[in-house]
Amino acid sequence: MVDASLLYWALGRIQESIAFYCKAADLSDPAARCNLGITCLQPWTQPPKPKEAVRWLYLASIAGHIRAQYHICNLSPLEQARWYLQAAEGGYARAMYNVWLCYSVGEGLAHSYRQTRKWMKRAAVKAQFDHGHALFSVCKLSSSDFFIYLSSCYHYFFLFCIYT
Repeated sequence: MVDASLLYWALGRIQESIAFYCKAADLSDPAARCNLGITCLQPWTQPPKPKEAVRWLYLASIAGHIRAQYHICNLSPLEQARWYLQAAEGGYARAMYNVWLCYSVGEGLAHSYRQTRKWMKRAAVKAQFDHGHALFSVCKLSSSDFFIYLSSCYHYFFLFCIYT
């Protein structure tokens, strides 16, 4: 049913797509629950339904869906960092980047230079080998641009650790 939903979505038949997502989500499909949760947050959902989105994303997250674990960000910073870490450990590149930020500023996770370096490297490597897709659609950075960016950050971070 998720495939049918994606097909209807691509054809611009949004309401039919959402109906298929609902049916698949009721049958406990984690991908459908994730997509339904993300759909509930979109601006064309009038009004947006953040509580319903969190419910669907949470159900998909506890089922192990890493994209849902990444998107469940309407929680406290401590919970948010926990879900980012779980999604990052599952191999989701955006979550790796966010875990890196959490460790580097100490928000939601204890500040740690070792963990910061570890997740910075993982995010850079994952971005480099992420099938050529842009890691951040908002920034429109290619994976190679992001690798260069993280490499330069890592270089400055390394110098900071040596001289402080």
